[in-house]
Amino acid sequence: PAGESVEFTGRLSPAQTRLKMLEGDVVLLLSDYEGLPIVLLEAMASGLVPVVSQMRSGVPELIMHGVNGLVVHDRADAVVCAVRQLQDDYAFRSRLSQEACRTIQRHFSADLCADRWEQFLRTLASQRQGRFGVSPIPSRFNLPHVHPDLQAEDPRADEHTSFRATLRDLLWRSAR
Repeated sequence: PAGESVEFTGRLSPAQTRLKMLEGDVVLLLSDYEGLPIVLLEAMASGLVPVVSQMRSGVPELIMHGVNGLVVHDRADAVVCAVRQLQDDYAFRSRLSQEACRTIQRHFSADLCADRWEQFLRTLASQRQGRFGVSPIPSRFNLPHVHPDLQAEDPRADEHTSFRATLRDLLWRSAR
């Protein structure tokens, strides 16, 4: 509604973020490019209706215009029209919200994703390629230096993290 302001919350914990999402109705994603943004999945799981810009990425595979969200063709009039339509038509907004949730439940639930990862790791283990009977895995991943402003958020022990042993253990366990 007219006169409402934007709230700058600062840093929120994951639990606080989920609660904030439950207060909303719409999530706007107006980027030029995104892969498949986790924030969009989380917002849809919370019932927010996605309004996204038309882009070439994973987003069009997720959002079906008028079914589980809205795709806009510009960041000006089309966004305003989409948000007004959602504001003025409760039944339409409710239907899109419910379908957004169903999309996540059908295709991105934690159980489904865990099953897919397990299947992927079992497939790798069954290929039995390489010296140790598993698909070759790089011994080191040379990751870029951490940006100083993001250092507190980076879980890496150092910038040359090696997790070959961990992945190899997972593959060997899944092959047994």
